Amino acid sequence: MSDIRTGYLLELQDKYGLLESFAPDGNGLERMLQRATSLVLDAGSRGEWQKKRDIMLAEKIDVAQYITGVFEEFLEEGSQ
Repeated sequence: MSDIRTGYLLELQDKYGLLESFAPDGNGLERMLQRATSLVLDAGSRGEWQKKRDIMLAEKIDVAQYITGVFEEFLEEGSQ
């Protein structure tokens, strides 16, 4: 993975805790596998990640709904 990361990935990692990254160094793969194993074995992790996801989605807009609204406004203005 490149050292250059885009803003949305940083947001998912830093603000919401929905992403974890591992450096491609000597032990990055081992750390990644250990983390994945711990998540699978932790019975409460699914609910914890669902809460994080719900928080993130509550702060975001539905882009499809927004674009549809803009388009509908444009059509209404054009028909007047």
